[in-house]
Amino acid sequence: MALEVIGISGREVLLSVRDPVSRHESTGKTIFSKAIAERAVAAAPDRERAISVFNQHIENVKREIPADRLLVYGVGDGWALLCSFLGVPAPETPYPRTNSSEEFAGIFSPMVK
Repeated sequence: MALEVIGISGREVLLSVRDPVSRHESTGKTIFSKAIAERAVAAAPDRERAISVFNQHIENVKREIPADRLLVYGVGDGWALLCSFLGVPAPETPYPRTNSSEEFAGIFSPMVK
């Protein structure tokens, strides 16, 4: 990965991660759902390959970005870790929980009928 080319050389990087199997299942229900895939250029990727590519990306980023500039962050980790990394105070408001498969379906299902 050429960090200078993608514009992150010398900057903090937040690597958002989640369980690769649940991520694949979620994308299968949302962005690669049958109704959407029929209208897309490419069909849903093979499960094992998609998980492998996802895991390899995470490892590539960990290898390329110095540990003092990288936050490997799970979405459920909340405000404290994120805000500490960014050097800002944590908000008083609860950490948001949005973009579920159900929300996605509610937004996009009417568009693909």
